Amino acid sequence: MTRPDPIESLIAIALDLLAHTEAQYREARRLDGMTQLLARVPSDDGADRRRAEQIREYLRGLSRMCEEQRSLVADFDKQFRAWLEAHQRT
Repeated sequence: MTRPDPIESLIAIALDLLAHTEAQYREARRLDGMTQLLARVPSDDGADRRRAEQIREYLRGLSRMCEEQRSLVADFDKQFRAWLEAHQRT
């Protein structure tokens, strides 16, 4: 069994980071849209509660994505350092 090429692993992690960044952008746009609704649409207790819950969901999603992204960045950094050390020895 051959070990995967370290560069291919780094590329895979970088692509995962890109996908997370794109997902975070979409979620932030949703958050912005819902916040804009709060500012523009007349207050209605039922609608405000639904909007507030939706905003909480967007925030939870963004928080989860940030944690996953931090983990991916740490993994990339660890593997990149190992790759650098291996290439500095040669």
